[in-house]
Amino acid sequence: MQDRIRIGLLLDNQFAPNWIHTTIAQLLATESIELSLIVFNETPPKGPSGPQPFPFRCWKKVDQWIFRRTLAPEVLTWLAEVGETDDPLAARNCKSYAVPAITLRFEGRTLSANDLSQIRAHCLDVLLQLGSADLPDGILNCAECGVWAFHYSGYNGADSELALFWNLFKGRRTCELVLTASGGRLCRDHVLYRVILSSDIFSLYRNLTLDCCRRSRILLRRLSDLSHMGWENMVMEATAERNTVDERTQTASLSQGMPSFIVSWFLRVLRRLFSNLCLEQQWFFAYGKTSSPDTSEQARVDQLRVVMPPRGQNYCDPFPFEHNGRMYLFFELYVGDQPGTIWCAEVHDDGTLSEAFPVLTRNYHLSYPLIFESHGDIYMMPETRDNKTVELYVAVDFPHRWEFAAVLLRNITAVDSTILEHNGKLWLFAAGLGGAATESSELSLFFADSLLGEWHPHPKNPIVRDVRRARPAGNLFLDRNVLIRPAQDCSECYGYAISLNQVEVISETDYKESFLTTILPNWMPNLCATHTFNQRDGFRVLDGRRWVRRWRLSGDTHPLTVPGFRVPAGANLSGVNDVDR
Repeated sequence: MQDRIRIGLLLDNQFAPNWIHTTIAQLLATESIELSLIVFNETPPKGPSGPQPFPFRCWKKVDQWIFRRTLAPEVLTWLAEVGETDDPLAARNCKSYAVPAITLRFEGRTLSANDLSQIRAHCLDVLLQLGSADLPDGILNCAECGVWAFHYSGYNGADSELALFWNLFKGRRTCELVLTASGGRLCRDHVLYRVILSSDIFSLYRNLTLDCCRRSRILLRRLSDLSHMGWENMVMEATAERNTVDERTQTASLSQGMPSFIVSWFLRVLRRLFSNLCLEQQWFFAYGKTSSPDTSEQARVDQLRVVMPPRGQNYCDPFPFEHNGRMYLFFELYVGDQPGTIWCAEVHDDGTLSEAFPVLTRNYHLSYPLIFESHGDIYMMPETRDNKTVELYVAVDFPHRWEFAAVLLRNITAVDSTILEHNGKLWLFAAGLGGAATESSELSLFFADSLLGEWHPHPKNPIVRDVRRARPAGNLFLDRNVLIRPAQDCSECYGYAISLNQVEVISETDYKESFLTTILPNWMPNLCATHTFNQRDGFRVLDGRRWVRRWRLSGDTHPLTVPGFRVPAGANLSGVNDVDR
């Protein structure tokens, strides 16, 4: 392997979409990469490929017109980071680069001997398939590490738009994106990356823009891994991946399916529009004592008190902490688009809460107030993603005054960082380190010998690549000697449910966990999400998000000055339901 990775690009033609030009600019700016060749590939398709049906093309234009101005926040963040403002799917005018380029010529579907020799003369390490044309025969062995290409499970690389459409057609909330390396020196297919992602059930256009953002980020990260790890180590890691292809699930053609889909799609969009006009969502939390530390159906909460915020406010991410025999609840309070702040309330002996008070405020957003004790000191590690840090604060007058202690990690976009002390080491779980579009689908792990020591990234990062159980949802805890990691299930929407996962192996070289069960947002009427779960010293707390009317005739008093109310008998507090994963 050379000091710099020699990359070749496979494009359909020079009129590439904006996201491809943006990715090329990032490749050119990366010191460890040498962009050596651009190959324009207009391979004829293997099977019959007629034009898309007229209703499908019309619907796509309507979809783009409606949703073009409402791109996912992840896409907007990515565009801002790369300095782009234009539509990532739009084709720019022909743009050239100071890189050798060839246009392939074919003898049937096989490359000409001259084209093969030209490509091989550049001694490429990787050929990246950024276009949608089929790969011509003979090209797989033109790069040391083969041809890298994306596909959605059950579809080939050229069918990405079709895969995302049928996902939308079926109303599915998740999809599986796979990056494979085909051919090369080892003459085998290897799965380099596999991730389960959330899907937008309203817009194909928004899913396609998310797809661009994700592909660009994953490619750059895996190329960086190749530079640091070497191909042999990447292959050893890749062979552990299960390389399966699911059968396609659609039974109708586009022409047959479009009439019914267009009707159901318009109804789907109108329902969402009505909800947004008439309703809004509000976070609150509930707390109570537990008769058992178990999370099984037999473990019941003796008393649950629900703390509803006043209109316009949200209470979420509750964390309990006991100090000197007194229980405290820390939580995030935010109003509208204003940055979140950390508040606290004491739990009285009769189960009521004291009036809440702010304990930590910054000029950037704070949330997820993880509280823990280490060597006699009490620390708080709130989420500080907006500052691109993982920050630590120490209590100087618990619980009222906190001072900045240290920055544990810098220049990262970590969300919901969670610390665990286990087997003589400290472990830090964090999501979102891959940047925009990975906040809820990837989990990374770090370890250190001491809290203020050096934190080392785990060699298997990201250790979880699944939107259903990646993002942390509270402190890890023991249940009958089983270490359980609560995680957010963001498949339906952000923070939809809480996934409980058993940590089976955690070491400096390996990490394994298995899914146990899910806490669904059904433990109280009108819930649409529940995304933080903590239990400590016989005390359990979780949050929920509910639909409320946008217009109310009377205001609310501050509920933290009023005792909470008990959930009616028979309510399913645990909300634990087995889910087939």
